Amino acid sequence: MPDRFKAALRTLFLARYAQFRKHLHMRLGSEDLANDALQETFLRVENSTVRSEVRYPSAYLFRIALNVAEDQRKSNARLLSVGEVEALYDMADAVSYTHLRAHETRGNL
Repeated sequence: MPDRFKAALRTLFLARYAQFRKHLHMRLGSEDLANDALQETFLRVENSTVRSEVRYPSAYLFRIALNVAEDQRKSNARLLSVGEVEALYDMADAVSYTHLRAHETRGNL
């Protein structure tokens, strides 16, 4: 991205940061997710390769932030919580115990 376009987006991003954060928080329902999305948005703008001026820069920045938030949600959805991992261990223990008891019972016959 030419430096003048990147500089203009950076300036707009910083000028409207509080507004973006407020709208993202309302849209996403999470202040943490909104903050993370905005941080990643800034990095994406800095590393962007857009070669021409953006027609609607505020909408462009907000769309980047929404896309980042969606990517983060998808990524987090693939992770298991501690409780889910413990439940899987409990199920494995129960299956192993049942299998062991069945094997012991067959050996006593």
